[in-house]
Amino acid sequence: MSQDDFLLTKKPWAHFGNKLGISEEEVISRFKDLIQRKIIRKMGPILDARKIGLSYSALIGIKISEEKIDDLANILNEYERITHNYVRDYAYNVWFTISTQDKNELREVIEEIKQRTGITDEDVLILPTARKFKIDVRFKFT
Repeated sequence: MSQDDFLLTKKPWAHFGNKLGISEEEVISRFKDLIQRKIIRKMGPILDARKIGLSYSALIGIKISEEKIDDLANILNEYERITHNYVRDYAYNVWFTISTQDKNELREVIEEIKQRTGITDEDVLILPTARKFKIDVRFKFT
């Protein structure tokens, strides 16, 4: 099985259960266990942002002190339009990607993050997407 087998249906867990020979409840229980053990963070769709009206995207780098990284990460994780964030060993040590409707909305989100964290304009590097290349990753579940 792969993620392609995950059908858009009212009972996707039941569908997986049928494929695996276990109940829907057992699939849900196992999934919750994997989250609790931090083996997986979440499971959700990968949407084409442009098709849902999010036509502007950027990679953002932020300079922040080590002791404030976790607080920043928690704030970034509140934004649904931020797909992921991570730490790098670099002057701009926290990076994230964001998709918005337009450049103005992106600026609004960045301003809000700056206000919430106390970072300055000099602490933020905005790299708008110039051209998108997509790698199609497939994972086998069994």
